[in-house]
Amino acid sequence: PALDAAARQLLGAEALDDQAVPRLLRQAREAGHDLQVIDVTDPGLPVIVNTLELAAPTAALCVDGGRLCVVETSGRVRLFDVADPANPVLIGAITGLVAPTAATLVGPHLYLSDDAALWIWDVTDPALAQLAGNLTDFRRAQDLVVAGDLMLVPGSGVRLLDIGDRTQPVLRATFGRETSAMAVACSEERFCLAEGGGALRVFDRGNSHLAPVGAGVSFGVRAFQLALDGPLAYVSAADNTIRVVDISDPLTPLEIG
Repeated sequence: PALDAAARQLLGAEALDDQAVPRLLRQAREAGHDLQVIDVTDPGLPVIVNTLELAAPTAALCVDGGRLCVVETSGRVRLFDVADPANPVLIGAITGLVAPTAATLVGPHLYLSDDAALWIWDVTDPALAQLAGNLTDFRRAQDLVVAGDLMLVPGSGVRLLDIGDRTQPVLRATFGRETSAMAVACSEERFCLAEGGGALRVFDRGNSHLAPVGAGVSFGVRAFQLALDGPLAYVSAADNTIRVVDISDPLTPLEIG
């Protein structure tokens, strides 16, 4: 019955007969609505060690301290114990999100962004998750990136939150409210921002005002995802390329490949 209800909600199938729902569930599974656990001990030979079937596509994933959070587009959140990665164990669930977009786990607290707010849940006991707070001005975040006691929230621009008090974040700075901020990544010294307009911006992590260092790099095409590795930034772009940028000198970042 729970799967039937999820299928009806996900697929807009309120008036479907009892035979149609299982058929749609099969179609959903065939479309790839599942979660795979992959052992990458040998990066050249990754091995799928488990596959979990989901009733809806995944909107966000995050993992911390042996716990995995799976956020489905249907608005359901499931928490798994992955101490044994080959055998994840369901330990809790949260429902009621509306068009969720991002999630992150910080110790016993789970931060979730959807179309209504940024929600903060206490998941000390995942089976009895408790709502601990919310920020209505932080809905539809593209990502939630934590660096110590700071959280970067890309969306309409980037906002910097102080989460020293995990349940009562404080806004410290904002950059580019008119900018479509697609992704943020952090290193020990810097923050980097991939803009939807096709640029990479570099910020000094010690600057609490979120002022970019230099003019950044423009790619001329829309940027999507971002990852940092030492002095290098990797940016996925709309032309199906990965751009490699040397940010060792943040004043003059250089696209090198």
